[in-house]
Amino acid sequence: MDTTSRSKLGSASMIFDSTSVNGCLRAILTKRELSQPTGQPLFTYQLSEPEYRHLQISLKSQKLPTKLHRDSSWCAAFCLFSAEWYRRKYQGGWSWSGISSSLGFELDANQRSKVIKTGFKYWQRTVSQYNDDRHSFLGSVFREGGLPYGLLASEGGRFLVIFKRILRVFDDAQAFGQSPFELVLEGLEHLPEAFRQETTVDLITNMAELLLRLTDEYNLQQQEQPVNHLDTQLPNWRDLFPIPLDTDTGSEFLSSLLTSASVQRQSKSQQTKRIICSQRLSNNEDLGFVTQIKLMKAIPMPFKREALINSRVELFIQEGNRVVAELGVGHTTFEGEMTQVILRTPACEFRRQSIEQYLYLVVLQAGIELHREEIPNCDIAINEMPIVLKSDGEHDWVIGQGSVNVKADQLKALLLKGSTYTAEFPDLCKSVTTERYQLVEFSGEIKVDYRTEEGEGDTYVISTRQSAVLAEQVSVRGAKLQYYSSTGQPIYLGLPTITSQEANTELWLGSKPLGEAHQSGLFGIQSVRLKGSGNRTILRKRLAILPQSFQLELKPSKQANSGYVDLHCERNLFVSIEGEQISYKQINIESGKRIKVTAEGAPPADIILSISANLMADPIKVRVPFPASGALIFDKDGKGLAKRITIDDLLGARIQFFPRVDVAASYHIELKGPMKSRDAYYYWEYKVTDKVFEVSLYEFRHRIQELLAASGELDDEVRMVIGGAGCREQQIIIGRYATEAQLVNETVSFDVKLGKDLIIQPEVINLADPAEKPHALQQRYSNGAATGVFELNKRLYQLALIVPSSKTELAFRAKFIPGSEAIDCISDIHTLNKAVALFHPITNPNAIADVFPMLANDFNHSSWRFINDLFANYSHLPMATFEVWKAIVKHTACLSALAFKADNPVQLMERLKVEFNVIWELIPLHIWQSNIDKYRQMLLSIGLPDKVVDNKVNSRLETLSEFTPLFEEQCRALFSDQFIQPEPNLSAVFQYCLPEWSQDLVRVHLSDREWPTAFSFELETWCKKHCESLIHFEVIRGFHKSVLYFPIFAAAVACGKVQLEELSSTLYPIHYFHLRQIVEFDRHWFNPVFQSALYVFAQEEA
Repeated sequence: MDTTSRSKLGSASMIFDSTSVNGCLRAILTKRELSQPTGQPLFTYQLSEPEYRHLQISLKSQKLPTKLHRDSSWCAAFCLFSAEWYRRKYQGGWSWSGISSSLGFELDANQRSKVIKTGFKYWQRTVSQYNDDRHSFLGSVFREGGLPYGLLASEGGRFLVIFKRILRVFDDAQAFGQSPFELVLEGLEHLPEAFRQETTVDLITNMAELLLRLTDEYNLQQQEQPVNHLDTQLPNWRDLFPIPLDTDTGSEFLSSLLTSASVQRQSKSQQTKRIICSQRLSNNEDLGFVTQIKLMKAIPMPFKREALINSRVELFIQEGNRVVAELGVGHTTFEGEMTQVILRTPACEFRRQSIEQYLYLVVLQAGIELHREEIPNCDIAINEMPIVLKSDGEHDWVIGQGSVNVKADQLKALLLKGSTYTAEFPDLCKSVTTERYQLVEFSGEIKVDYRTEEGEGDTYVISTRQSAVLAEQVSVRGAKLQYYSSTGQPIYLGLPTITSQEANTELWLGSKPLGEAHQSGLFGIQSVRLKGSGNRTILRKRLAILPQSFQLELKPSKQANSGYVDLHCERNLFVSIEGEQISYKQINIESGKRIKVTAEGAPPADIILSISANLMADPIKVRVPFPASGALIFDKDGKGLAKRITIDDLLGARIQFFPRVDVAASYHIELKGPMKSRDAYYYWEYKVTDKVFEVSLYEFRHRIQELLAASGELDDEVRMVIGGAGCREQQIIIGRYATEAQLVNETVSFDVKLGKDLIIQPEVINLADPAEKPHALQQRYSNGAATGVFELNKRLYQLALIVPSSKTELAFRAKFIPGSEAIDCISDIHTLNKAVALFHPITNPNAIADVFPMLANDFNHSSWRFINDLFANYSHLPMATFEVWKAIVKHTACLSALAFKADNPVQLMERLKVEFNVIWELIPLHIWQSNIDKYRQMLLSIGLPDKVVDNKVNSRLETLSEFTPLFEEQCRALFSDQFIQPEPNLSAVFQYCLPEWSQDLVRVHLSDREWPTAFSFELETWCKKHCESLIHFEVIRGFHKSVLYFPIFAAAVACGKVQLEELSSTLYPIHYFHLRQIVEFDRHWFNPVFQSALYVFAQEEA
């Protein structure tokens, strides 16, 4: 129990000498050795119960001043008491009545306004505002009180459990792309409304982060008694939290949370795996599972720099052959022979579609697969063996399959319905049965006689005793075919090696030990068992096995609709081909077969080879591309891709580039910008020799968005041109929308034919308040059939948009609806809510932009919540839908501040970078420095200690380093007050390093089509005139100039030596597209040259 605060404040029986309000305040400050208020939140004064009572008596006994605003002591005392009442006594509701009842008098609205303003000025605190510019006096008082601990205590242990869960997943929130604010709000969903107020959510978010920061700062995860250790290192640490500490309950509550934070950090520090796959049961009825994938933040990869076009790659998770989740963009770094991919969001969560299929980590660049990696033990083989689950109090997590021993109070086993079990303790066993499965909860040991759907049986033993073999301790390794089965399962060449950490195991094939199986019986789809002592099956897997000598080659013919499949194997094979409108003919060739495949009409994307090397086993179905020629383009269903599509239609779409007969083939993909920005483009070349190249088109979506941003128009489209190798060029038109909402007679409809399975959920949103819940439109039905017509059955008083919900599969353009309520035009606008309501592109075009200077100067401005709500609730829409985003990218100071004020900075900054071609490197250093200072001051103002604030600031700068090399560790000194001129002559460093760096750049990028050339003359002219001493590289070709010179010019912009307008007096969206192309062309050139130039320019200024 903590007694520090009590000793500091005096004993609980302390009697104040003065009953005057002024004397009471003086006593409170004196006890804390203060001569004046600190400017920190009122909860940080940590009033004791006697002080609270004395304050109450003083306010009751002293007559209300006639002129309230002149008696600052009385006003300050009223504010302090009200805040403390909220912390101790609040039980719900949104009124002053509880405070008034406690004091025995009531202030009217006008009096309260004066009292709160005067009192907050005394305490050096700011009164909050609503989004419509009105002051939130009650909300301000509640915010100053901290957490309503009286209400919290009435919840019993429920709040403590919820808070511990928040701590447990707090670190993962950013990894999964979720903001901490959203995480906490979601966690508090089932608590009373008071806990879901914005001020309370902010406080709990700050509490969780502070607990984890204290753990890091004082290495509490390494302490056996973390609370005692922190009591020694930082005796008054409890004072930092917004709950009363003069009761045992409050102190014990914080101690319990601190212990949980230390355990969480300890657990995190032990996670050093390359990939962690966690799966939980989400629905018993339909056997729904949700999977979480977590990667190392910097994950090693096997590919080399020479295999890359630039440093940017994208990572996906595939289930079988289908993309089920995105991990987003990663950037490669190289150190010697080692390649690492640095991830911004190294985790994802998704619902399984086919639980029996394998999961793969896939790395793509320019649509080409650079790396594919099977995620171990991710298939959930319920048809083969029991699935063992363990509850964490909230979810049932998969901890193993087959026979599992885990130290636990209880486990659950998911079994096929026909399986039986015997329990060591029947009284501690209960089960729930569905149509196909049974879920058994037990303690002790159960023996399961498992019957598969094929009628085969095994005995498994599952126990809650000492931990032994888990699924991840059983590994399957072996050579694999380059192609996969029709369900995405790997196909092994020869029997793979199956190992277990358990001693004395034996491998069985089918119903026999491996030693008794005939050589020919190894192949086909096989049930492989790993058996332990007592005829106990540890693990059972169905594996696809072909002979080790098996080889498969695809060869084109001179006709586009036919080709050859060559199969080589030392064993006889029986082969057939499955596919619609496909004919084939087999001939024998040396050591194998040649199959000529012919398509009737256009070739399909894939064919299925059914291969048998063992007539006693099921054949293996291998999915391979149709061996065509030229370039074929398919949608996600394997059908020809339409000539006009949306960005969303790229998911699952692919191009197949085929080799030519006996010669290499060269193909290209070109993305051409809209007519307004026709000189904006991307171009990629693909050399195809002996194997089919499959290019994923979904990976191009970011480049398409960048090209659309180059014109700045919502309705513009990008052309994708595919050609080369003598084939006819094909063109696909890609835009944001498939259609537009039509508003007629209070109904909404769409001018496209709607499929019966297409999910359409239009909704109406309030433009002036993104926190307001959207209103879903109801669809009309005729004789039970959906008509595609929706009723606008809500009177709209505010400006609104009809938009697709996040679940809508039809991408349609938002429809603007003017509000029916007249809005007075106010010249003095202070919030984005009001600015959005008054914005008009012709009559009031600056309404929104005029608010941004206020936000940039005030990190506590209420409109920061507007911005965060807008992104949190409508990030599924193109950002150009909203005028706020279009305006903020033009306000450099506010754009920089956004990096510190965003709930989810990584996601938001990446979206702005892609959808508006924001170049974070070009924001001047002095603006970054100003916002770092404001961020630090904001953290200090909520009562955080200096060490914790330093930790938090550095953490944010680490996050920003993923967007600009300006914040990488080697440049952090530029933002230090103690910046000292570096001793070495940096110009000499340039002279030494640049020749080698530039030669390496030219060697890696040999093609002249890929080099961006915008502003080459302007860049060369300025650099030669102003910093010729830094130019230690040879310009071999004219098209190299932009890439070579721009890092130096960009550093000069960041240091304030030159304005970006030096390149062009008027900068349009197309110009930012070209400059971003130059920056991203090769980060291994741009970053070190930019950083070195920054230091040179900073040295000149110092």
